[in-house]
Amino acid sequence: MASLDGLRGVAALVVVAFHFLSAFAPGVVPHWSAQYPGWVASPVSLLFNGELAVSVFFVLSGFVLAASSLRPRRHLARDGVLRFVRLALPATASVVLAWCLLSAWPTAAMTLAVRSPGPWLGYTAQAPLPPFGAAVYEGLVGVFTRGHARFNNVLWTMRYELLGSLALFALFHLVRVRRWPVAWALCAVLACAPIHKAYLCFCLGALLLLAGERGWAPGARLSVLAVLVAVVLATPWSGLAPLMLQSAWPPALRPELQNGLLYPLVAVVLVAAAMHLPGWRRALSTPMAAWLGRQSFPIYLVHVPLLYTAAATAAVRFDALDGGRLVLLFVAYLAGTVALAVAFERAVDAPVLRLCARVKARSSGNGQ
Repeated sequence: MASLDGLRGVAALVVVAFHFLSAFAPGVVPHWSAQYPGWVASPVSLLFNGELAVSVFFVLSGFVLAASSLRPRRHLARDGVLRFVRLALPATASVVLAWCLLSAWPTAAMTLAVRSPGPWLGYTAQAPLPPFGAAVYEGLVGVFTRGHARFNNVLWTMRYELLGSLALFALFHLVRVRRWPVAWALCAVLACAPIHKAYLCFCLGALLLLAGERGWAPGARLSVLAVLVAVVLATPWSGLAPLMLQSAWPPALRPELQNGLLYPLVAVVLVAAAMHLPGWRRALSTPMAAWLGRQSFPIYLVHVPLLYTAAATAAVRFDALDGGRLVLLFVAYLAGTVALAVAFERAVDAPVLRLCARVKARSSGNGQ
């Protein structure tokens, strides 16, 4: 669905904005500061709510991989290996890129941290850098075994992407024909297992796909209402707690709980609305949105290495840490990120996708 590609592209830009503010203005990001300005406690904060955007990524992954698992002639071992290749090769290329940029600007993040103190800048490798081999190992192995990355910190999601994918492949493989038992199995996991919210998003995305196969589709009025409620709930509540009756909400649904249920539930509402709400579906299906969706994975992979090296150096050199200069820095950084992502897509991501497609076609043609 073109609208889902568009939603993925929008989510990628939200993550970019979240990390930019985390580096240069951490005081306005609720994730890092409880003393954020009053204007942040409004729907404007959705434009840089990185946690919600990542939940949208995971829900979309669950939806798309569930749809892929329902196709005929699926091969569990092959699909698992190809999923690893599809994630690991671009991840490794992004780590190599990060290592090269960090070699050119080894102290940029530390210098920026003096002017813009915040914890996020500490989530990256600092001088002296580990050797090049350590970067390659991290991209191929470390991000999947440790669940965090020193060179490109957004790669913490790769472990959840891989394990969530393999779990869905295995579940759909075990129930090849009767699809509804898969839904019951997913519901049982959601009800009983204390799982990380990333896996919860995978399950919700798969359930959304299965519900659509059963003919479920919310009406337009219901979709609008659900989106409005989701937007309100995903907004920080500082100063609005009495109005929101915060004390009456279950703790797992409060926005300040990072591993709670709120963002996965809001994410699945946004994905469902992208499919069923006519106006939003058309807006997310435009050629520009579709193009942005194709670049979303490269944007996700390259934006952080550029941020804590070249952008951090420019911010300190030109004293662009507030006001209009910070806005100009963001525009320049965003343009550089998109340009770098386009090059990355052509040099790395597209060839990896073609490789996976050829392997699938060849193994299916041989009946293996």
